[in-house]
Amino acid sequence: GEVGSHTIMLKAYDSSENIGTSNVMSIKVNEAYWISVTSPNGGESWQLGTTKNITWDASGLTNDVKITLWKDHRRLLVQR
Repeated sequence: GEVGSHTIMLKAYDSSENIGTSNVMSIKVNEAYWISVTSPNGGESWQLGTTKNITWDASGLTNDVKITLWKDHRRLLVQR
């Protein structure tokens, strides 16, 4: 994200797809971190049951990355 002050709201989903939403809050980012997905990069069609790698470039990240797959505003998969 960009360095500076930002206003955010968090949403949490449980295994039954129930949604919890936080109040709006302000955060301050002191360092810029970024992540850019390099593959897949859009438009791919994958056969059901196949395994594909997801790759990315990043700056400033030192911990694991959590990947969440969304389609039509619905969470399909979370992978750590």
